[in-house]
Amino acid sequence: MSENIFYNRLGAVVVPEPGAVVRPRRAIYALLVQSEHVLLIWPNFTNGIPDLPGGGIDPGETPDGALRREWLEETGLAFPETAALRAEYRHTRGFHAEDQGEFWIYDQTFRLYCHEAPVTPWRWRNPEDDVASWEPLAALANLPLNRAHWQAVRNWLPQLGLPRELA
Repeated sequence: MSENIFYNRLGAVVVPEPGAVVRPRRAIYALLVQSEHVLLIWPNFTNGIPDLPGGGIDPGETPDGALRREWLEETGLAFPETAALRAEYRHTRGFHAEDQGEFWIYDQTFRLYCHEAPVTPWRWRNPEDDVASWEPLAALANLPLNRAHWQAVRNWLPQLGLPRELA
């Protein structure tokens, strides 16, 4: 990865101004498939672009611990202990964190989990006052998902039973 190329949530290249904060950052995200639905969040600062629940791994924190903490913060729900890990995808890319005013060399891990439990498709406000929602799995094709997150989802399309041409 070239550390000189940074992307925003839409996948557009953003060039840091001289003196901009550029730093490494690690994160973990989860796509939980439950009863043919996925749980997404719409952070207030993203102008309608949904994200997978997850986020930064704090110093001294394990990826599993960070995922469970972030999941609770971003959904208001405990991560299901019986969810089965099906796949993992990792990439490092330059990311412009516009809400932080920073540029990150972003080491991101994405995990695909499956869980058998009923869901009620509804929207609610999470503890951070963002919107969280169970969405039909097939809706992923029509959502402007964060482009970095979409890279992971695109790799899992066959496992999700979604057409490869969505990529």
